[in-house]
Amino acid sequence: MRKIVNRKDKIIINYSQSKGGKQRSFDLVFPYINDTEIDVVLVAEQSDSGEWNPLKAITDKEETTADEEEAAKDLADLTWHIYSRKEQKKLLPSVVNLWEEGNLRIAACLSEKYGEKFFTAKQQENLEKEVLNSDRLICWWPDPVIWESAKKLKESFNSLTFNEIAVPFYTFKEYFKRPDIQAEMQKYWDELEEILESPQEFAVIGKNIKVDEYAKYLRGLKTTLFFLKKNNIPFKLTLGNVERAEEFFKKENLDHFQLDSWIIAAPIFEPMSDFLIEEQILTGPSSIITGKEEIKACLSFLSHFPYTAPVPDAVGAVVYAGDKHISSTVFWFNPATTIEIVKKTMEAALEELNKRGVEKIIMIEEMVPFEASWEGEVLLLRIPEDW
Repeated sequence: MRKIVNRKDKIIINYSQSKGGKQRSFDLVFPYINDTEIDVVLVAEQSDSGEWNPLKAITDKEETTADEEEAAKDLADLTWHIYSRKEQKKLLPSVVNLWEEGNLRIAACLSEKYGEKFFTAKQQENLEKEVLNSDRLICWWPDPVIWESAKKLKESFNSLTFNEIAVPFYTFKEYFKRPDIQAEMQKYWDELEEILESPQEFAVIGKNIKVDEYAKYLRGLKTTLFFLKKNNIPFKLTLGNVERAEEFFKKENLDHFQLDSWIIAAPIFEPMSDFLIEEQILTGPSSIITGKEEIKACLSFLSHFPYTAPVPDAVGAVVYAGDKHISSTVFWFNPATTIEIVKKTMEAALEELNKRGVEKIIMIEEMVPFEASWEGEVLLLRIPEDW
């Protein structure tokens, strides 16, 4: 890990020492987890051969909307490549994000430690099939802290007596039912109560914290799956169910506030299929529709990295009959994502909407971050303003 210097108004990540060459600064806005941003200045130096080498990245704390320290760890884990726009055949590690600066392109890339293949600049810019068919669809930008933790546990993974590791996936609704997670969230609420006077402000900030925490959970889960896949460690993904876990804890005399208890419970859950259909809000059965209203649906693509990862984590579907809201449904992808899983989930979503009598479907083209309802209990799915 590169050296990180934390100062009052900025954080500096040092990549290499200057050799006295010509330097240039690049002002970049880096899309980050769940629609947050990192405001970063990348300082690079040109060598005698004309190549640009990164010296340091400087993040502005005031302009950065992400958690500055977490973002700094992620930036320290990246490799940077600055090259001419004409170099379409240049081989690059897995690209996280690209910027254009005049005749140059700047690529923020994953470290080679993640074991992904190199592809040309053109292949990665165009997201060609070779890129999308790689294991990287499981996790587009791994969490380096989770990855290092998994490395430390690798020997224990290999010495397990059972055939595969059970890894549970919790939907947004299910995740925040867990008592251990509720206890962690209560720490946030206690801090907010001390500094906020308005209940409305508390609700807005509170629901934003919940969706950001869930996005981090998803990233950590997908990093773990990516590590297991890359290291040929067999695993099965299970569907976390808090009610079933509580019954198990009672029977086995386990503490539901302890993370270890939830790890032990993972194998008791049902296997996760290629996708999961979960109702967020159901305001009424289709039978209440008179037949005069047009039944329409809006699809949105939910992602914990909405402006970085090319494949979402779920599809949201909001159904209306005229101006009456009928349902809001999330179609979750299996987190060990492949192109085939994406196709199956989309087919399932369209089939389900057809069953509900939907006559017209529109899509929000850009991926969107996770957002929560005012109460923060369910995911809020977007529809067009003029719908």
